[in-house]
Amino acid sequence: MQHQKFCGPCLPTMLLMFGLVVGDGFRGLAEGPVPCASTATGDIEIVPLKSTVFSNERNLRIWLPPGYHDAANASKAYPVLYLFDGQNLFDRCTAPGQLAEWRVDETVADLITRGAIPPIIVVGIDNAGAQRNHEYQPYLNPLLVSNDPQGLAGDRIPSFLSQDVLPLVTSHYRVSKERNETGIGGSSAGAAAALMALIQRPDIFGLGLLESTSLQFGNGQLMRDTSPILRGPFRVSIGVGTAELGPDISKLLDVPAFDVSIVQLSQTLAGNFKAAMFNHPEVKVTVQEGAHHGAQYWAERFPAAVQFLYATQAR
Repeated sequence: MQHQKFCGPCLPTMLLMFGLVVGDGFRGLAEGPVPCASTATGDIEIVPLKSTVFSNERNLRIWLPPGYHDAANASKAYPVLYLFDGQNLFDRCTAPGQLAEWRVDETVADLITRGAIPPIIVVGIDNAGAQRNHEYQPYLNPLLVSNDPQGLAGDRIPSFLSQDVLPLVTSHYRVSKERNETGIGGSSAGAAAALMALIQRPDIFGLGLLESTSLQFGNGQLMRDTSPILRGPFRVSIGVGTAELGPDISKLLDVPAFDVSIVQLSQTLAGNFKAAMFNHPEVKVTVQEGAHHGAQYWAERFPAAVQFLYATQAR
């Protein structure tokens, strides 16, 4: 077996996303040590959100497609994609360590321009900084000892979306309310949060985008939550790398088979979705050779994923 090269620049993001940076770790990484030139492009509106579910505040970063404000489109409702970790999606300066972002704005604009997907709205939901893992995790992470004095709140994510996020967005923007045009997604713990929404609110979310999902949560319980699935979404895109942790961090955490296992778990998750009893979702699985747990690789997989989810609506 070829030994994967250690990804030094990926380390801060990998540690953060796996919940190994806690407390104010996210805030410290996101602020970065030096001034940063924004990489955000297009029409992005920053909208404050007060959460009644989590009793805190954050921003929504809402990317609007070209032509949204044109008079000719005044009555048009747009497909929508909600993504967790909004700080990581559009701007390197707000991403952890200012290292990499998903390039969602550039990618979606290009796909729309080429007619590969219809115009869509993307809603980035900022995480809660130091409380990110507290909010996203439905279960304990077996890779580390929990020190969350409040307990975990990931079971509230579906309510957070349905009671806080969607009412604000639908009251101010022309987004479709059809489930086959409403997607939810994220990466790492954010993908676990999106997975909880797909399982518990299939009446709302008919499209799912799951990157490097933290399927280890609950030491098997999160996976058990996906079997059986009764009503599944229309389409789900699942992405994972073959070196999510890499041999060095895997050895450090005493989980030498993690990378092989997380690929197998992602493939099992795909099978569980396909086996949904009331319908048979389309599922795309991408296993990226050598890819680590970081935004660079999520950005590389995002174009094919979003095209799989939304392309049929462009025809």
